[in-house]
Amino acid sequence: MRTNHRVRRAGFTLVEMAIVISLVGAIMGSVFAVLHTSGNACQVSSTEGRLGTLANEVMDQIKERLRASSLAAIVPALQPPFSSPSIDFQATTGFSGGAPTWGATERIAWQLRPGEVNDGVDNDRDGLVDDGRIVWTQDVGLPTQHTSVWGEGASEYLEDEKSNGTDDNGNGLVDEAGLCFTVDGTSVVVRLTLQARAASGVILTRTVQERVFLRNH
Repeated sequence: MRTNHRVRRAGFTLVEMAIVISLVGAIMGSVFAVLHTSGNACQVSSTEGRLGTLANEVMDQIKERLRASSLAAIVPALQPPFSSPSIDFQATTGFSGGAPTWGATERIAWQLRPGEVNDGVDNDRDGLVDDGRIVWTQDVGLPTQHTSVWGEGASEYLEDEKSNGTDDNGNGLVDEAGLCFTVDGTSVVVRLTLQARAASGVILTRTVQERVFLRNH
């Protein structure tokens, strides 16, 4: 009697190998996609954090300088719906005979970044279009005049605003700049929009607003 012996097949066929490779490729592709998405999310989150911190720091510096001023020393003193992207003021340096003494004129303003042109193009190639910076100038008009940069990435217009003679963002102002000042009674309302481009290409925006009460009405 003949006995049929089955010979066990070793290894994979070409078809099976192709299937395995396809499955492994799909799994690895999914893993890389998840890692890429997670990496982008981390980059965006990190940039958002830095942007928020910078916006708050710039606003704190503005408040600190303005608080020591007086409404009589503020130029221009515009009221809504008008606003100004810069403000000139004087801070108290002390008192003499019961009256405050005043320092030299200071200025806080929005300025275009070096290399940037107001033409709707990213001329300085920083990922933002027509963006500016927030600058503080001491001793305006004097030989000792000096300017410090407080923050980069200042938007040309406040968040959701456009140059069209309309109050697009519903804040009571028309065509206001990314940094703008308005006078309201004995206080100055400061609004600021900063932007940053994450490594993934996403443009992030942060807007802050503060009412600054002046010590010297």
